[in-house]
Amino acid sequence: MNDSSTTSLPRLPDYSRPTTAAAILGTAVLSGGVTVAIYSLFFAAGNPYAGDIDSEETLSVQLGVFSTAIGTAALLILAVTLRWSANLRAAGLGNPPVVIMSVVVAVEILICTNLDIPSTVDRIFDIYAAYPQLPMAVAAWYLVILGSVLVLGATLAPPARRALSTRSGAILAAIGVLVCATAAGLALRAGDDDRVIDHRTAAATAVAPVPNRLGSEKFRINLKDSRRVVVGGNGFFIGSKEGITAYDGATGTPRWHYLRQNVTSRGVQHSPDSMVSVPSENVLATYWENLGWIGFDASTGERLWTDSEFSRGRREHGPTTGTTYGDEPAPLLVRVTDCGLARYEARSGRLMWAHPRKTFCRSRDSKIAFTSHAIYRMSAVGTTQTTISAFDLATGATIAERSIPNPDSDRTPELSVVDDVVSIDWRDKTAGHLHFDSPDNLRTATVTEPAEVIAADPSTGTIVTRSDRDAVTVSETRVPARSRPVEGLPSYWSHKFDALLLTDELVVSTEGLRTWKRTDLTETTPDHILSSCSLLGASEAPGVVLIRCGDSRSTPQIVGFAP
Repeated sequence: MNDSSTTSLPRLPDYSRPTTAAAILGTAVLSGGVTVAIYSLFFAAGNPYAGDIDSEETLSVQLGVFSTAIGTAALLILAVTLRWSANLRAAGLGNPPVVIMSVVVAVEILICTNLDIPSTVDRIFDIYAAYPQLPMAVAAWYLVILGSVLVLGATLAPPARRALSTRSGAILAAIGVLVCATAAGLALRAGDDDRVIDHRTAAATAVAPVPNRLGSEKFRINLKDSRRVVVGGNGFFIGSKEGITAYDGATGTPRWHYLRQNVTSRGVQHSPDSMVSVPSENVLATYWENLGWIGFDASTGERLWTDSEFSRGRREHGPTTGTTYGDEPAPLLVRVTDCGLARYEARSGRLMWAHPRKTFCRSRDSKIAFTSHAIYRMSAVGTTQTTISAFDLATGATIAERSIPNPDSDRTPELSVVDDVVSIDWRDKTAGHLHFDSPDNLRTATVTEPAEVIAADPSTGTIVTRSDRDAVTVSETRVPARSRPVEGLPSYWSHKFDALLLTDELVVSTEGLRTWKRTDLTETTPDHILSSCSLLGASEAPGVVLIRCGDSRSTPQIVGFAP
């Protein structure tokens, strides 16, 4: 009698529960990753810089497309696995879904290696301002990779149904949604450029009038790192590579600022030379390298616009190019290019009008000037004539034009604006100066011997000029018309002059700071005023007269005077 015995094989471990848990979690993460990718492609704000960008900047679009396509493919593969995996095996076709999913994961790893995502993102944000689209696309990509890895096990061995309770499945799905929400939140924070901005605003207050006379020194402010001073708002602005600080003219104390932290030479930084103040609309517009133009309320510091028709232009097409803008405020916001002239509403950056490019191509010797009464274009017609055209501020239509024979065909005329008075100078020894303060005066103004307008008060018809013959002269064009010399000032052209015509005084910044009464032109210069300061210029601002001084041996300063 033979004995028989039965030997039992060891029971294989059941991976249904962990495989099901990973599949549920992976499905939630994949779905969230695809959703974040779609948001990054169609809804998240992209790079605000409108200029030419580095080819690496397309990374956000690449990752958004890859995440959407691969994430969707992974979800479809999982659905095929759960629905038809058993049928495919029964038909002798093996397990194609696991092969395809393995290829998907391998492709994801290959893409990560080729794109070098962390280093590329660091380089992009080192050059440009942070923006949501890129970190959202990166978050979507890593969520898709995570979800693909989690569902890979389900394609290898499809889990049994009801391996987990409904409650457990819901908890895992909620965890997946939470992971996606956390990743999206962190991405939005990483793309928030305001994190590196120190922005302090101020309450709107009444603007103080310009002083009627120089008065005495009230404050001094050191200017470092080639900072620039522009008049506007409630006083003046000082610009540096970090940003802008607005000061109260009457007190010299800061009112508001917009400063960027950790500025680098190759990244986003402020361009002080671009600052344009438009007091008529109470706006300060300024350009940031690798970012673009930003408009501020000049009194409060609130950002008015960052994405506007004006802000999409490059710095070299800004309002200071080819114009007479300087440290003084501008009458309006315009853009000038070789073949274009356009005016914008300063409060919104909206385009008001533009000259057609084909009709406004400027010659090499063409120049533009802006005043509160018109826009002027001066262009050479061959070597024999100069044509001056005046354009209406509201429409851009031509409202006046005049052609004048050149006194000297070898000289290119110069165009300048001082206190709303336009000057054209040929620098000829016999006849070479023309100035006017309105389109009507353009038609009738007389070409005179060489002279230079150094100050003006159009409201009273008063103009201060200097020339080789008469030195400095105060001319009043209204009845009774008269001209009076200002005694004691040099007339030679090489000497730098800055003059202000205040209500009660004429202030001249030359070898020293000097003042005269406007009524009788008697000198009223105080003793020892700024005797140790090398003068660089003078400006009038709300509540203060600003004097810039300094030299190569000392820190430049801005000194405020008021009665």
